[in-house]
Amino acid sequence: VTNGESALERLKTETQPFSQIISDQRMQGIQGTQFLEHAKRLHPETIRFLSTKDSDMQTIINAVNKGAVQRYISKPWENDEMVQAIQYGIGQYELFLEEKALITLAKQQNAKLYELNCELMETAKTQTKELLALDQEIESMKAQQRKLNRHTTLTPHKIMEELQGIVVPLGEKGQEMFNNLFA
Repeated sequence: VTNGESALERLKTETQPFSQIISDQRMQGIQGTQFLEHAKRLHPETIRFLSTKDSDMQTIINAVNKGAVQRYISKPWENDEMVQAIQYGIGQYELFLEEKALITLAKQQNAKLYELNCELMETAKTQTKELLALDQEIESMKAQQRKLNRHTTLTPHKIMEELQGIVVPLGEKGQEMFNNLFA
């Protein structure tokens, strides 16, 4: 574009951001540093270069310090140097796009991971409840088994213990009954 105002209007109406803006410091209507400050507010991801024949260092320092300019190119420039500068700027913008894509992907994956983690926690809660219920059922079965084993499985040794438990409290009479039983 031929002046700063039309450049700003183009930035405002453009649906896709520019990868790189190269502005001259001396433009009609607005200085390049002011234009690049506006451009930064509209499209902060765009790489911004300032070119000028004048070397007003304070202007350049202010533009760089405000973040409006990533590179200063003095006039007249060498074509090879300008091509390298443009390639560098495009490379920086491509890195920005790649970082943005990676951040988006990481956010999507984190959201999916969170969702899976929530599902896992719910499954773990359900499994824990089921395990507790099964543990209670097993303990109940063990108690029933012990009770049944105590009443149904009588070994000779157990029979002797049971009989002595009856005989001993009866004293001499119990001993006599015991002897008669085994006689």
